Amino acid sequence: MFSFNVGYLLLGSAVLLMPELCQGGCTVQDGKPGLEGIPGRAGLHGEKGEKGDAAPLIESMKGMKGDSGDKGTPGEMGGKGYSGAVGEAGLPGLPGLKGPPGDSTGSVKQSAFSVHSPQNLEYAKPVKFNRASVNINSDFNLQMGKFTCRVPGVYYFVFHSMSKNNLCLSLKSDALKEENFGFCDYCDASKNENHVLSGGVVLQLDKDEKVWMELFRGENTQLSVESIVFNGFLIFQSDKNKHS
Repeated sequence: MFSFNVGYLLLGSAVLLMPELCQGGCTVQDGKPGLEGIPGRAGLHGEKGEKGDAAPLIESMKGMKGDSGDKGTPGEMGGKGYSGAVGEAGLPGLPGLKGPPGDSTGSVKQSAFSVHSPQNLEYAKPVKFNRASVNINSDFNLQMGKFTCRVPGVYYFVFHSMSKNNLCLSLKSDALKEENFGFCDYCDASKNENHVLSGGVVLQLDKDEKVWMELFRGENTQLSVESIVFNGFLIFQSDKNKHS
């Protein structure tokens, strides 16, 4: 224990004396490397470098065009679209062909009559009338009791009568030849009431053919007619002869 302390003291004395002994240029042994220091702070960014050279172009290999494929099947019909806006009016068309010559008279052909107040009634003879409410072109002759066709065409004729007894009336015409349209009304005379009888017919007449009314006996017991109104008018003109 004593010897160790003496040696340590001698060594310390030698160290203290070394500076004085090596002033003339003596050397000492290098020490061991120290511990690694703490990493320093990051440095500043450097300046931007110069632009590099462009890369060489590599030509791509394009293949040959292929054959067209088969036509596909039609797709389903789509929904109905919205209606488009109305377009602008087109230009006027070319003038039409000239029409046929018009009627030189400058008027539409007409024919109609309405007569009433019968007179001197007799069986199987035309009914004559005293008055006419309408008689265009005087086609109905009151004294003869007949309508004469001046405008060929299709006509409508109708009558209305009133009587206290049985009454039978017929519409007759040259156009019907031996045929005629008969209408009868049978009533109870004991009731002393007025009865109405009506009838009508459509006829196609040629020029100058006539239409009239007649009383036929049938079940008539006596002539007791209160009134008869006979009307007729042209429905439309027809130049075609019905007998052709």
